[in-house]
Amino acid sequence: MQTLLIMIGKKQPNKTCIFKSSLHGSSYANMMQRVLGRRGLLFVIKCDDTNTIAVFADTKLQLPADPTCQLYFGCPVSLFSVCGAFEEGITKIDLLHDEHFVWAAGTRGAVTDKNGEPWGKMCIAGGRLWLGNGEHGPTDDLLNCSQWVKKKELPGNRKLGKTHNFTAQRVEVFQTFVLSLCRCGVLCRPADPILSEADLRALVDATGKTDATPHLLYKGERDGWEPEAMFKNVGDATDLLLLLKDLGGPIIASHIEGGLTSPADPTAVATTPCAVSLFSVRGAFEGNGITKIELPQDKQDVRVAGTQGAVQDRNGEPVAIVCIGDMTDDSPGRLWLGIGYHGSAADVRSCQQWEKKEELPADKKYIGTTDNKGRVWLASSFNFTAADMEIFTLQPSAGWQWVSAVASVMMDSRST
Repeated sequence: MQTLLIMIGKKQPNKTCIFKSSLHGSSYANMMQRVLGRRGLLFVIKCDDTNTIAVFADTKLQLPADPTCQLYFGCPVSLFSVCGAFEEGITKIDLLHDEHFVWAAGTRGAVTDKNGEPWGKMCIAGGRLWLGNGEHGPTDDLLNCSQWVKKKELPGNRKLGKTHNFTAQRVEVFQTFVLSLCRCGVLCRPADPILSEADLRALVDATGKTDATPHLLYKGERDGWEPEAMFKNVGDATDLLLLLKDLGGPIIASHIEGGLTSPADPTAVATTPCAVSLFSVRGAFEGNGITKIELPQDKQDVRVAGTQGAVQDRNGEPVAIVCIGDMTDDSPGRLWLGIGYHGSAADVRSCQQWEKKEELPADKKYIGTTDNKGRVWLASSFNFTAADMEIFTLQPSAGWQWVSAVASVMMDSRST
């Protein structure tokens, strides 16, 4: 177990077993009741006498309000063969950047497949693993599983279990987490800053706010990825700097002169026209340095959904929690947070970002991908999962406020 924990990046972690099918029964509803609200979930599945697989999902699962619906969670996912498939022992299977997510069904619902057909109770990593997947569709018995990986993802094209569909001998779920003592004296998740102090200063200067000091309001890895946590911490602050680190390595940023205040009506969407700019901090252009991407003046606003609503795409489909950049016929939002399928995601770390190639600065060499529509992206893929997110408010520095106050007094004295 310790080797597995190290491979998922948990050094000296705390772990506790929160569900055992042999003890708590194999009902999906029973499992969800025990894992709800717990983050950092390690599923260990004994497929048969020889094969054991594991999957780590760094998310906090919840059930949809409607028990017949399904919820989408963007999160880092790791898939492992623990024993049976490889001579080397524990083997990690690398996943594509846009396959890091989990679907969870309501207790009376089902997760649908790509054709919209009910298929199982839980889907992990783009269908690499299904729980509660019976012979004739979804079943409450989570021991009924299916598992597969793409040939290019798995050395030797080996399955992790003996068969594609199988009945597991047992399923166990562990919560893994690392805690440290915060300045306030309480235990919390340690979380390194996305940028060094010098790099953050350079990014703030790139926004044109050279007199401003960044104050951290929200950090996903510290405060949680639920939209309620983000909105609570950001509050009614304006002049925001949003910083996103992609699981694949690139770092992007957005400067929003407005805010991220959710509407009073929880089912509504608030639209705020305001200046918006995007930045590639790392990963999209050749060489080092911050690259600013100017958006057209008529495509700058921010849309924020209420807690029971969703921002719609240009086709009128509810898809996300936040959309940055106006939506027109040829411009369906430049940056999306909490983007899902069949509605918005249950968290804000599921993202989408793109630009038009002609909007990139001519003096910079773009090293990413261009699709057949002439779109490019600053992250590692069109859809991506954030490894971390930080939101700062940019406030005038104390020195600048002092100079401003002195100037105001001098102007007042001259007028008298």
